[in-house]
Amino acid sequence: KKTGWIFSAAYYQQWFDVDTDDVLSRTFEATAKCYAGSFARACDGNPDLYGPFWICATLVFLHAMGGNYAQYMSSKGKSDGEEWSFDIEKISVSSAMFFGYCSVAPVLLYLVLRCFAGVPTTSLSFVQLVSTYGYALTVYVPVSLLCVVPSEAFRWMSFIAGMAVSASFLFTNVR
Repeated sequence: KKTGWIFSAAYYQQWFDVDTDDVLSRTFEATAKCYAGSFARACDGNPDLYGPFWICATLVFLHAMGGNYAQYMSSKGKSDGEEWSFDIEKISVSSAMFFGYCSVAPVLLYLVLRCFAGVPTTSLSFVQLVSTYGYALTVYVPVSLLCVVPSEAFRWMSFIAGMAVSASFLFTNVR
């Protein structure tokens, strides 16, 4: 349902036309029901880019904040006289990492599915792939908050659990 020219806001409006209930149900599908494989039904033929955009933006903030907090806590106990300072570079690195993952991975998968696997374009659209990959990152929001706990083992366990939930969501929904 393309509306307007590709360089107009009206063209992209169709993928941002969701309400809070839609986004909440999709985040619930991506986390609590990650093994169900029912994300396409939850989208009801209307994949969105609103949720993935804000999930990535939230993760950029949490990653930069958590990284700076951890750096602050590690420098707090040192007595070498060096002042702690906020590292603004963490924001650009986080942005490239999360938004890059949410855009580059679906592009590559879309090309592989269409060009090499012979999957018809009607089975999974590009926007559906971006939406699925974006919502797969939902689980990393609580994981990012848990990573401020000063236990390396706990951080790794949280990250691995989040990775398992995200991977199972992707494996069951990208077919």
